[in-house]
Amino acid sequence: MFLWHQGWMNEMFSYDPETYHPALTHSVFVTLEGTTLKRSYPKSNLPRRSTFGEEIPEVAFVSHEISDLTSAQVFLFPYGLAKKRLWNKKYPICIQLYNSEDLYSQELVDGGETPGQEREDSEKIAGDCKAETLYLFGRTGRSKEEWYQHLLRATQGSLAGRQDGTRSDSRTGVFMLIL
Repeated sequence: MFLWHQGWMNEMFSYDPETYHPALTHSVFVTLEGTTLKRSYPKSNLPRRSTFGEEIPEVAFVSHEISDLTSAQVFLFPYGLAKKRLWNKKYPICIQLYNSEDLYSQELVDGGETPGQEREDSEKIAGDCKAETLYLFGRTGRSKEEWYQHLLRATQGSLAGRQDGTRSDSRTGVFMLIL
């Protein structure tokens, strides 16, 4: 059995806590299947903050990016945040990808069909840089915490959770026993 989680998040290509503003982010539909992270970009942005009982309209996606999280590192940024601000939606979940050759994108043409094989091959990103960092923001504090835990498990290779009854807490390095 593999880990599967999906939902809406906000993404930013570069992050500076001093100049951050929610208007600088864009909406992305994120799907996590095992160690594969798929990001789908809609034609227009959704509201950046989630509301109670919110209904998300039908959305047309213009592009998709798929990343392998096998050798990725997941952490919260900036370092040294106070515990009460740890899950604040202003601060991102950072995913540092080391296998940029596993990352590829795919654009859709107007009819929703994928382009020919020659176009897919030309859009593969040949990894000139060794690491790429994704900055993902939760739409709520709770969704940020849930996404962080799912992404952390995916990068650690613990796809179905720990079978031995222990759980690792990456922030403190402490093992807790679940009864």
